Amino acid sequence: MDMLSPDAIWSAASPGTAVDFFSGFWSEIAVWTVLAIALFIGGGIGLYIGRNPKQDKRSNEQRIAELENGLAAVSSRLDEIEHKHNENER
Repeated sequence: MDMLSPDAIWSAASPGTAVDFFSGFWSEIAVWTVLAIALFIGGGIGLYIGRNPKQDKRSNEQRIAELENGLAAVSSRLDEIEHKHNENER
């Protein structure tokens, strides 16, 4: 945290020390950056391994039809709620 203190920032504004400031900054966050990248890659691999293979066998038309059915159900439910809300305002 001392790399982000106001004194460090103002001293970094002077010529010659800006490189030192950013070098120190990157050296402080390098471990966390590497950890974040490793977890991101691990999560992607886990997502690929844990996928449902049966779902991948469906055709695009079947997937679109399922999405349209789901959207129709949500839309009809929202219409019911709007209708009830309009009735209550009268």
